[in-house]
Amino acid sequence: EPLGERLRELKNPAVYRAAIIGCMLSAFQVLTGITAVLFYTVYIFKSAGADVDEYTSSSIVVAVGILPGVLASLAVDRYGRRLLLLISEALVVMALASLGAFFNVQKHQPEVAEKHLGWLPLVALVVFM
Repeated sequence: EPLGERLRELKNPAVYRAAIIGCMLSAFQVLTGITAVLFYTVYIFKSAGADVDEYTSSSIVVAVGILPGVLASLAVDRYGRRLLLLISEALVVMALASLGAFFNVQKHQPEVAEKHLGWLPLVALVVFM
């Protein structure tokens, strides 16, 4: 196709709407801090004093990120993108809030965090992924 025809396709509302949605989804992913979480996963587990070894935990978090991607690609036709996106964003919010709550409890009541909530950082980061 000539370049002029391809550029005319960009004027199609469906094309630029899809591009805007794609850019916004990418921005949401960056704004949730996924890069920072992945980069500091070992440090997060080390500072949380998690029950599981921090290197094993970070491997679990990354490995678990693969399965939901495959399942989501299979479920998108059945349940729709909008519903899956809303569920995903709600789970991200809950996971980050619970991780923040864990570190708040750890700061103010370290004995409670150590005895009863050592599992929470791993679960929160797995759900986050």
